[in-house]
Amino acid sequence: MTRRILAALMALAMVFALAACGGEPAAEEEEVLSAEELKAQVDEIVAGLTVPEDVDPAAVQGVEDGVFTVAMECAYAPYNWTQIDESNGAVPVASGYANGYDVMISQIICDLYGWQLEVVASAWDSLTPGVQSGIYDANIAGQSMTADRMEQVDMAGPYYYAEIVVVTTADSEYADATGIADLAGGTATAQSGTIWYDSCLPQIPDVQL
Repeated sequence: MTRRILAALMALAMVFALAACGGEPAAEEEEVLSAEELKAQVDEIVAGLTVPEDVDPAAVQGVEDGVFTVAMECAYAPYNWTQIDESNGAVPVASGYANGYDVMISQIICDLYGWQLEVVASAWDSLTPGVQSGIYDANIAGQSMTADRMEQVDMAGPYYYAEIVVVTTADSEYADATGIADLAGGTATAQSGTIWYDSCLPQIPDVQL
């Protein structure tokens, strides 16, 4: 990813970080924003974004053709998913239409820079290699920032802060677990190649992956 695109993504990361802050539980004396009020705040921030004076969108490396090609799984809601129609701002992909936070961010970047958005559905393990080889201009795919990934590609910064949870059945011996230690000896899994599988699950003592 070029530094120019990186700068654009950083600006959008700030937008959605502010939106996320507005959606978090507020202190008792604070006003809780409605969905409409939160959207209005985000729209106001987006409307104030401008292209840096020293940037020519037509000359950004990889986007000279005016098409910003973004890869994502299109199967990782709420970040990105596939649906059957173009409702709510969805964009076409090979298997239907893609939507989600990642599509919204991609579209805002394109609107700002005057580019056409092309979303490509890609397998998770192919996202980073696709950027490295120049097949995609960027990945906007709900990927966690890790030291290994930052050695391979530029990362714009966080745009969403997620909490990690463990899901089990109601009658499981681990149903009342309140911490990692309470899951000791259990069998667990997560999507391979993700921070959840590579970094989080191994913290459970004697976990069976």
